[in-house]
Amino acid sequence: DGARQIRVHVRLAWAAQVAGRWAEGFEQVAAARALLPEAGLDEESVAVDAVDAYLSMSGPAPDRVRRSEELARRAVDGAERIGSPSTACQALYAVGFVVRERDMAESDECFRRMLDSAADHRLTNWRNYALVGLGGNAWLSEADPSGLETARAEALRTGGISLAYNAEAVLGLNSVLCGRFGEAEHRLDACYAEASRIKLFAVSRYVQMAQAVLAGHRGDRRGMESALAEFRRDGGDTGPEAPLARGLAQVFCSLLEEDRDTARAELETLAADQARQQSTFHLAGTHGLKLLLDVIAGDAGWDEHRRIAAGAAGGMRWNRQFVLLAEAVLHGRGDAPEAAATAMHRAAQA
Repeated sequence: DGARQIRVHVRLAWAAQVAGRWAEGFEQVAAARALLPEAGLDEESVAVDAVDAYLSMSGPAPDRVRRSEELARRAVDGAERIGSPSTACQALYAVGFVVRERDMAESDECFRRMLDSAADHRLTNWRNYALVGLGGNAWLSEADPSGLETARAEALRTGGISLAYNAEAVLGLNSVLCGRFGEAEHRLDACYAEASRIKLFAVSRYVQMAQAVLAGHRGDRRGMESALAEFRRDGGDTGPEAPLARGLAQVFCSLLEEDRDTARAELETLAADQARQQSTFHLAGTHGLKLLLDVIAGDAGWDEHRRIAAGAAGGMRWNRQFVLLAEAVLHGRGDAPEAAATAMHRAAQA
């Protein structure tokens, strides 16, 4: 019957999303929506919205983040109305993911609601997703990887293999950003081998991006370009990780080569691209590193600094160090050496 056909399309769409085969996922969502009647079938309609919210995050639409949030919030309301805790958890994860740039506290609250509901209804998979969400937020906010390590271990313990490799890929990038390059290389190579073997294409692309970042932070342009070629070959340039490949890898490598003009030009292009198409990744440079370079060049002042510093993304720890360095430069130029020294100390701590 029609309801069962819709449920099959939704399951196939979710499988495609987990694997990172987003075009196939959108095809399944379209097929499911074509079977929905104008009224009725609440459970199926809500399930379609929930999986569509995930796919929209990684899709080609310029307003993909806005659309994802709209679909996910509608799915949360619908799932709670019809009493479907599993679908409510699924939709809450999408909301928590997309609101990070705007409000980390709201994001944390979404994941805590998931965690409580998953515990109440013994939904092990969604408990693992909630742990990954909370761990990811702690990592973004304070560079604390312990929550992600716990989430990874729990996912492995309970059979959530794809989720465990998602967490491992982020932990590999964390090792890069902390300058532990040997550890990062080992983690990323191992993660890529396993993710490729079981065809988790989204995880593989994320790891390819992180491998390019690793080479870029080592100042290894040849290695970086080789990693980026692999990333592009597998569709990375059209995926959500593309801004990170450009900002964390290419821009950083240019700065290590003391080529500030190229770095600033790359960041300008990146900022323009992100203005045209929303992103769910926030460490690429437009929320911190670009501000510092613009302040040094005399092209940004306190107004721009206050705008970036007030945002949730500007407070994320990787970005925060550059926001504070920009503050130190502005204080120094304003003949306030004590304030500049304080900002430098806070930047060093970050």
